Amino acid sequence: EIFLANQTGFLGQASVDPCLFWDTSGDPQLIASCGPAGLNLPPGYNGPYSSALILTGGGGPGVLSAEKSSARTVGFIWTPDWIDFSVAIDYFEFEVDNAVGQFGAFNIINSCHTQPPFPTSPFCSLFTRDTNPASLTFGMIQTVNNSYVNIANQITDGLDVTVRYEHEFSFCTLLLNGQGTWTFSDEIRFFPDPVGGPYTAAEDFNGEVYDADFVANLDARFDYQDWTFFWNVTMASRASNDEDFGGSVFGWRGTPFAAQYKQYTEFSANHNASVRYRADDWSVIVGMQNVFDDAPPAVSLSGAFGKVGNSVAIGGPYDLIGRRGFIEVTKEF
Repeated sequence: EIFLANQTGFLGQASVDPCLFWDTSGDPQLIASCGPAGLNLPPGYNGPYSSALILTGGGGPGVLSAEKSSARTVGFIWTPDWIDFSVAIDYFEFEVDNAVGQFGAFNIINSCHTQPPFPTSPFCSLFTRDTNPASLTFGMIQTVNNSYVNIANQITDGLDVTVRYEHEFSFCTLLLNGQGTWTFSDEIRFFPDPVGGPYTAAEDFNGEVYDADFVANLDARFDYQDWTFFWNVTMASRASNDEDFGGSVFGWRGTPFAAQYKQYTEFSANHNASVRYRADDWSVIVGMQNVFDDAPPAVSLSGAFGKVGNSVAIGGPYDLIGRRGFIEVTKEF
């Protein structure tokens, strides 16, 4: 991250510029920064130009500072002696200062246009665009500086809860196990300015799509002689980007009509099951993932989401493949 030599590459305008077809965007901040109130790009602007030059490299000694982190946790475990049951509760708070990383070319330009104030956001200083209306390449992204930098201060806190019940009956053993995490905050502050000074205002991503504020795993295991039966449920709470966008109703494709964009994901639960038979020196497991073939939540077309079709695809606890089975055979020698 410090000593990486400078490198150059190229990306097409469609890969880096969120202002393409700005007039049909559902993001009012993007419309304001790319349209008449900002760059004054023409409606239907599609960036029909050569690729942008992407610059990457190390931060260099004296430019990058070392990352520092701190962790604060407190918890307790309750194990009553009158039942085969235990509860563990842990509060956590993690903070990382001077986090080192790269924003990514698209993220740099998109953040400049969608996270006010435009055009004085620090992100806007990391790339150049042809802003001369008389130029034949008006609007073109020319260069993007995607080198390593001390990006941010990050802090998150929340509560982990683990509940476990295990009991050996006369004919079997039953194990029930549940793990859940409630995240209270997931904040990030960008760009210390001046170096070593305060960061920009905190942005809290907790509860947004890909950052659900509650996730959990529930397991049930039943052992009977040489057989083991297992059932698992993974869950995630509802998540929404409406607050980040200031609502969900925006102009529709440059028409005078308004449309409601779906910028949230519903509560999600996926089920998995397996059966294992174990002999002296071999075992076989037959199982199925996503038993009920639950589809991932769908969202409206928007640059705010990474998707396959209209389904959430990048990040989050969502299964994209659908129902599938597996067989595993193990032999000891």
